[in-house]
Amino acid sequence: MHLLNYQVIDNDHRFSNDIDLAEFLLQETGVALVPCSAFGAADNIPLSFATSKDVLQDAISRIAKALAA
Repeated sequence: MHLLNYQVIDNDHRFSNDIDLAEFLLQETGVALVPCSAFGAADNIPLSFATSKDVLQDAISRIAKALAA
């Protein structure tokens, strides 16, 4: 799944980097993501699958709505 890659950042002028995107998503959706620039892979934001399918689907839905706004 490439929901949160640099295509989002490149096509949305609200974000200049993965940190901006992660901060926006936390503020707007309550979904916390770790920018991979902290690990030398700035073109990625990982999703944790260590949760239930329902929680993950809800988080992805909130992310999609926030990015579509």
